[in-house]
Amino acid sequence: MVSTSPCSTPAPANMSMCASSTSSWSSAFATNFQGTLYAIDAALPLLRRAEGRTQAPLLAAVSSASAYLPLPRAEAYGASKAAISHFLESLRLDLAAERIDVSVIHPGFVETPLTARNDFSMPMQISAERAAEYIVEGLAKRRLDIHFPRRFTYLVKALGVLPPALRRRFGLRIAGRGRGGGEA
Repeated sequence: MVSTSPCSTPAPANMSMCASSTSSWSSAFATNFQGTLYAIDAALPLLRRAEGRTQAPLLAAVSSASAYLPLPRAEAYGASKAAISHFLESLRLDLAAERIDVSVIHPGFVETPLTARNDFSMPMQISAERAAEYIVEGLAKRRLDIHFPRRFTYLVKALGVLPPALRRRFGLRIAGRGRGGGEA
C-alpha cells in the first residue's frame, strides 16, 4: 500500500507562511498528514489479513526531502511532511511485532504540474517517470527510507543535522535574505 497526498502551496515570494493564513496551514496538514493517516487507517486491516504470505506486507507513504531540513516559505508543507515521516517511523516500530514493514518515501523536487507553479529554484529536479523508477526500485528492495535523487537528499540530510545557527544561516542565504538579525 502506498499513500501519497500532494499538497504544495508555498507562501508567496518574499512572504513567510506565518504572514499567510491559518487556513493555508490547515489545508497543508489536512491534505498531506491527515490524508495519509486516513489511507493508512483503511489499509492496515488489509495488510494485517495478508500475514500468511511468504513476504511481510509493506506499508509505504510519501513524505518529502523537505522533512529533513526546514526551508524558507515551506513552514506548513515541510512540517506536514515531517509529521508524516515521524508518524511512519514510529508506526514502523509498532508494526514490527505484526511483521508489517514500513517504508517512507522522501522525494526531492519532481517535475509535475504542481511543482510547475513554484516560483523558486528547484535544484536537481527529476522527471515524474524517474521518480517512479526510484520508488518502484526502493519498494522492491524494501528500503526503509526511499529518497531521491540521492545527491540532493544526502546533501539535505547532512544540512539537516547541522547546529541550529548554521541551519539558520543556510536558510537565510538560500532565501536571499543575508544574515538577518538576532542569535539562533
